[in-house]
Amino acid sequence: MANILQDFHRAPLLRIAVFLMAGILLQRIVSISWALLLILFLGSLLLLWGAYLYLRTYQTRHIFGMLLLATYLFCGSVLYAIHQKNHPVPEIPQQGVFTGYISSLAYEKEKSVFAAFSICAVGDSVLARPIESWLYIEKTTPDSILQPGNWCMIDTKLQIPHKNKLPTEFDFYDYLQSQNVHYTAFVRSTQITSANLASPINLTVLSLKIKQRVLHIFRQNGLKNEELALVSALTIGYKKLLPAEQREAYAASGAMHVLAVSGLHVGILFLLFSRLLGFIKKLPYGNICFTVLVILLLFGF
Repeated sequence: MANILQDFHRAPLLRIAVFLMAGILLQRIVSISWALLLILFLGSLLLLWGAYLYLRTYQTRHIFGMLLLATYLFCGSVLYAIHQKNHPVPEIPQQGVFTGYISSLAYEKEKSVFAAFSICAVGDSVLARPIESWLYIEKTTPDSILQPGNWCMIDTKLQIPHKNKLPTEFDFYDYLQSQNVHYTAFVRSTQITSANLASPINLTVLSLKIKQRVLHIFRQNGLKNEELALVSALTIGYKKLLPAEQREAYAASGAMHVLAVSGLHVGILFLLFSRLLGFIKKLPYGNICFTVLVILLLFGF
C-alpha cells in the first residue's frame, strides 16, 4: 500500500486525471445543480488563488495541494455538465420519414444488419444538427444502400430504450447516451431507399471509407472468419467482426488490450513514419515539417 501511495505521489499527472474522473463520476451520479456547481468551482479557484498569494510556505504546501485537487474535481464536474447541456435528448416525431446518411460500417448480426444512421431531416423539416440513431435492418436490404456516407430515406418508427432501474444490470439507455445515440429502430428492406445525394464531406465518413477499403483488401488477400476479425482489430481497431466467444477468451486471458489502438500501435507507426519520412529532416525547416506531418498522420490513424 505504501508503495502504491508513493508511486501515486510521484505521478502528478495521474493525480490530476484521477480527480478529473472523480469529478465526472460525481456529477454523473449526484447531478449537482448548475448554480451550486459554479459556486463550488469558482470558490475553489478563489481559495486556490488566495493560497497561492498568501500560503506559499513549506508548512502550508498541503493546503495548496488539496485546494488544487479540489479545483480539478469540480472542473471535471463542470466539463461533464457542459457536455450534457450541449447534447440534450432532441425531441422529434418518432413516426415518419427520416432522411439522413449511414454513419458507420454496416455489419451482420444474428437476425439483422446493424448500421448507425445520422438523421438530418424529418419529413420536410431539416434539423439544426444531425441526430444519431442505431438501425437494425432486415438482412435482405441491398449492401449498396448501407455504404458509409450513403444518403437514405427511412419510413419507420423510432424507439427510445427504457432506462434500467436495477443498479446491478447493464443499462442500455445510459450506454447509448454515452455514445451520443438517442434512438433505435428496426427497419424492413421495404422501408429504406437510397436518396441519391452526394456523400457528406466530413472526416468521419472519410475514415469509414478508408476502413472499408482496408477490409476489402484483407478479404481480397484471402483473410476470412476469425483471421479477418483478428487482423482488422489489430490493424485498424475494428472489432465488430470478432465473435463473442473470441472476445470473451481475450478478456478472460487479460489480453483484450492487445486489440485496442494502444500506445504500442502508435509507437510502431511512429517508427515506420520516421523511417519513411526521415529525409524531410534534411530540408530547410525539415524538423518542423517532419514533426507536423507525423503528428497529422498519427492523428489520422
